[in-house]
Amino acid sequence: EFHDKIEPMLETLENLSSRLRMPPLIPAEVDKIRECISDNKSATVELEKLQPSFEALKRRGEELIGRSQGADKDLAAKEIQDKLDQMVFFWEDIKARAEEREIKFLDVLELAEKFWYDMAALLTTIRDTQDIVHDLESPGIDPSIIKQQVEAAETIKEETDGLHEELEFIRILGADLIFACGETEKPEVKKSIDELNNAWESLNKTWKERLEK
Repeated sequence: EFHDKIEPMLETLENLSSRLRMPPLIPAEVDKIRECISDNKSATVELEKLQPSFEALKRRGEELIGRSQGADKDLAAKEIQDKLDQMVFFWEDIKARAEEREIKFLDVLELAEKFWYDMAALLTTIRDTQDIVHDLESPGIDPSIIKQQVEAAETIKEETDGLHEELEFIRILGADLIFACGETEKPEVKKSIDELNNAWESLNKTWKERLEK
């Protein structure tokens, strides 16, 4: 009865352990990372469901070993002990790997949340600033008024120059996110950074044309 029950348990644990040994494919999008975290928790849930059977098999195996005597029985006891050791090894391996994966997913999730939030916020700021520059009044006729307009445009330019540091920081965040997720997610992240770069170049071009005018 012990051997009939422990064999399926070993097979189940070995399959789960093998699944967790494969390096995880980590997406760059926040919602998809959360899905990965949820899927990873399913391994822990499976262990919780198996816990009563695991404990019962462990107790039964130890009882059988304790009752064995003589050379033949020692051999049987060794076989039981080997299977118990395998079961415990797979059990602990699954727990450790599931925990390791969760830590990895949570680290990438934090990075992804910051990247996408900061990227969207800066993109909105750049586009709003471009609209402000574009909507500046046409140059006046009086030199003193034109001078005031130039000063106003240069003030806006100073403010936008301050955004460049944020842009560089987001570029670094994007590179870190690609490194954490892998090359498969590079196109999606790069596309967003390119969109940010294009908006920045467009803003500078609009400001330069406005000031020259």
